This record gives sequence, C-alpha cells and structure tokens, in this order.
Amino acid sequence: MIKLNYILTGCFLLIAVLWSCNRIEESKKPDVKNMILIIGNKATLAGFENNKNFDELSKASRMQIAADTETRRNSQQVFPNFSAVAIGKKCTNNSVGLDSAGVAHPNLIELASVNGLSTGLITSGSVVGPIPASFIAHLNNKNQFESIALEYLNSPVDFISGSGLPLFNQRKDGINLLQQLDNKGFSVYNDIEKVGKAKKTAILLNEIKGEQQKHILQKSTVLALQSLSGNQAGFFLVIDGSDILPLSYFSGKTGKKQETDFGHSIETAFDFASQNPGTLIIVTSGCIASNQINFIQNPESMNLGADTMTIYTFGDSAASLSKISESTDIFQKIVNHLNLDVADVNKLTKN
Repeated sequence: MIKLNYILTGCFLLIAVLWSCNRIEESKKPDVKNMILIIGNKATLAGFENNKNFDELSKASRMQIAADTETRRNSQQVFPNFSAVAIGKKCTNNSVGLDSAGVAHPNLIELASVNGLSTGLITSGSVVGPIPASFIAHLNNKNQFESIALEYLNSPVDFISGSGLPLFNQRKDGINLLQQLDNKGFSVYNDIEKVGKAKKTAILLNEIKGEQQKHILQKSTVLALQSLSGNQAGFFLVIDGSDILPLSYFSGKTGKKQETDFGHSIETAFDFASQNPGTLIIVTSGCIASNQINFIQNPESMNLGADTMTIYTFGDSAASLSKISESTDIFQKIVNHLNLDVADVNKLTKN
C-alpha cells in the first residue's frame, strides 16, 4: 500500500511538472502571430472614419497621439520621420533607419526576419520613398534614391511591391539590380498581373498611373498575404498608402481611383484578420512626402499638420495597444506582440 502511494504521488508530481512546463512554453508563445502595419495619412483616414459604408474601420479601436509641449516649441512634428516607428528611436528629419545621433538600429523587417517570420513591404508609391526606405535602409540622406534601392540587396524582406523600376535597371552607376535580386532568389516582375507563386517576390513598376491606380495596392495586398501566410511562424507586413489623398484634393478622377484602392486594401487586410486568429492590424497616419503634394493647388489648406497622429487597431489583442503615447511606442508594441528578440542584434545577417 505504501509503495502504491509512492507510485501515485510520483505520477501526480510528473503530471504537475509536465503541466507546468507546458504552461511555461505557452507563456513564451507570442499572443500575435501575424502583424500588419498600414500607413495612410490623416485626411484619408478621417474620410474613412466618416464614411458609414466603411464599417470595419469604424469599429476598430481608435486613438490619437498629440505632440508634446517641447515638440511644439521646436516646431517639430510627431512624425518628422517614419523611421521612429521602424527602428523605435527618435530620428532627425533627413535620415532613414538612423537615430538622432546618426546610429543605425535594426528595423522591424530585419528583426521579424531574424526571428523566423516572413516579411513584406508594399506601397502605392515608390519603394524608395521615405516610409518604405525606413524599413529597408540605414542612410543619412533620405533623398539618396539610388542608394536606397541598393539597400534592397541587403534587406531580408521577402515580398516587395511598388514603383521605382528605373532606379533598379536604369541606374547612373550601371548596376542592374534586377539581375542581382534574381541572383538572391527573387522572382522579379514589372507587371503585377503576371505574378506567380514564389518564395521571394519583387514587383517593381514604372510610375503607377491610369488604370493601375484602381487596384495596384489592393492587388499587392492580396498577393502579399497569400505569399507570407504560408510561413507557419507568422509574418510582418507593411502596407504604405500614405501618398493617397481624398478625392476632395483632386480636380480629376485620379483621387477616387487611388482612395478606393487604399480602402479596398484595408478591407482585404481586415478580412484576413477576421479569418485568421492571431492577426493584429495597426492603421496609422504618416507624413506625406513633399513631392506628393506639389500638384495640389492649396496644400496649406489640407490641414495635415502632424501635431496629432491617428491610430486604429483591429484584430487579436487590439485593446492592448491603447497605451501608445508616441510614435516610437508602435515599434515596441509590435516587438512585444511578436515576441521579437531585439537584444541579440548580432543575429542580423544580410541574406
């Protein structure tokens, strides 16, 4: 009888240990598997919020970040540089991927990749624009477009889509970056309608205009989600539509095509999150590059000053993002939710 008691006690202890180990392993698992960061601008997002037909964005959790007193005093913006989100550090206005002291830090795409996640970057504008460049390059000058394009060879990003093709195949230095991307395992396309299934994809287009504006961002979103979701470990995807403005700022029909495309892209991402547990979406407003507002007759009337930043969250764990107080917090929240290892930056390798 005594031996039986010992055996039973031993069994209970073993079960307790195994249960405890499982609980520890579960606690290490990230609460979010997939993260989608969507970047618009204040005016377009405000339009969506007021559009009663756009129900899902209206239901998303919404908050605003206001510039602090010191920021206002120095006439700086909440988003002087989207690199603050990409690397989680305060930055100067002119650099990409560097902090205010000029020191390079790993960006979210690099960190996600080294932690085993698939990564993607799609934009309605140029892949060398300031916001895409924040997730790719580490340079002092955000206007060094050919240098930014060259940085794509060093980035671990798996899916790319946007314009800027001449900076890859008609460069002043004569380097054919398309061939080099192909050598790195990318399937390279200059026509989005011909994109096939591939482990690594680069869709590089000439200027996005005309009929392409109806669907290019949404089509890229569909292709990116199809490609990246194949990784069981999860993915991190950046969707940049910050250069798309509401129809009220255009004299023609171009704005409607673009604005609708951005809306469809968000809807596609929200549908994916609804159908795939463990997906969290952050929709926020970024700065508009100056070259995107030159054609607007009265840009000062746009009221897009970055004193405030609007943030929407949708999907699993969305409520936990309510304590964001500045742009660098977005970086930290993404890192925390995806359980990314930031400390061991030596893991970062150039693929």
